[in-house]
Amino acid sequence: MKLNSLQPQDYLGNILSEEPVNPAEFCRRWFEIDKIEYGDRQQCDREISKVLNVKPTTVRDWGEAPAYPKMPKTHQRNLTHCHYRLLERFS
Repeated sequence: MKLNSLQPQDYLGNILSEEPVNPAEFCRRWFEIDKIEYGDRQQCDREISKVLNVKPTTVRDWGEAPAYPKMPKTHQRNLTHCHYRLLERFS
């Protein structure tokens, strides 16, 4: 089913049923950051902040990159949603 043909209630159901993607997996898949070394944390912070439209300092407050254990659930859902939309588009 194409995304454009979904009704709002179908679209919401799709978002809620997506398998969660953790930030480490997102950084690995889309920014090719496999292990966190000096400078990689800042790059991961920057990229995640751009995707979620928050400040890099906000991302840093979520804990150690790339796991971000204190990331709010709303941002986790948004990151997951972004991941699946990117997969649709580029895979």
